[in-house]
Amino acid sequence: MYDLAYIEPRLGGYIYRTSRKCGRQTCKCNSSTYRHPFYRLEYRVREKGRWVKKREYVAKDKVKALRQRIRRAKAKDRRRRQQMSLFMQTAADFINSDGDAEAAQLKQLLAALSQQKLEPVTLRQRTQLIKCLVNLIVKLSS
Repeated sequence: MYDLAYIEPRLGGYIYRTSRKCGRQTCKCNSSTYRHPFYRLEYRVREKGRWVKKREYVAKDKVKALRQRIRRAKAKDRRRRQQMSLFMQTAADFINSDGDAEAAQLKQLLAALSQQKLEPVTLRQRTQLIKCLVNLIVKLSS
């Protein structure tokens, strides 16, 4: 979820239904327990080094489409994180291995790298990827 918050913060959030008073003096919500229902989008944004919650009103006719976009974006983010961790694990196995299987592992690793568009988002992910690639270069040069 936090990776998605860097790319598109709104798609990293969620939609929920809540209710409130409207404020008009003649409305039934002013004198009874009735409240007007509405939908709200809640998400997190990184501001000045801290995570801050934001809330926005969502029109009723846009709720279904926005929920689908959020679901697809979260699934894509989950797949990207899985691919990144799989790549890092395969590279670590290659770096730590000895023997004749290195050529086959290297081909497999390069195929995985070319098929998957690994896009590190956070600074931590970028650092891990760079360290991994440096270790691969050192392993191949020796």
